[in-house]
Amino acid sequence: MVTIGPDTDLARLRAELVEVGSSLLVESLARGLAGLPTPHPQEGEPTIAAKLTPEDLRLHWEEGAVQLHRVVRLDRVDHIRGGRRLGILKAVPSDRAWPEDPGPPGTLAGTSVLTGAGTLELQQVQPESRAPMPAEDWARRCATFAR
Repeated sequence: MVTIGPDTDLARLRAELVEVGSSLLVESLARGLAGLPTPHPQEGEPTIAAKLTPEDLRLHWEEGAVQLHRVVRLDRVDHIRGGRRLGILKAVPSDRAWPEDPGPPGTLAGTSVLTGAGTLELQQVQPESRAPMPAEDWARRCATFAR
């Protein structure tokens, strides 16, 4: 059984599923044909999930921090500002308190980004054409990230 926790990202989930699935396959094949289950035809109509598009992997700050965190966990999200891409590699929802009038969703204070519902705390980012870095280091270098 593989447990998907609130911070499990796609890469970690994939690695766990490969490990568990490989072990089960080797165990089943080691017993020969007797180890394989009896095949049964599929019942019902198959469903096919829609492919993710680049737009699906963009962060729309009007959404809530919890939903944005789910998108970040897909490991391929980015934000485009002024024609430049910023990959958001790790982030978590936060209870950060904002001033009375903090500004529109997408407003940045340090590594905290105001969303439509709550705050998303950036932990690791990758500026365009650069290596991944801690969000604190990036924020010191680039303080104008807002929408």
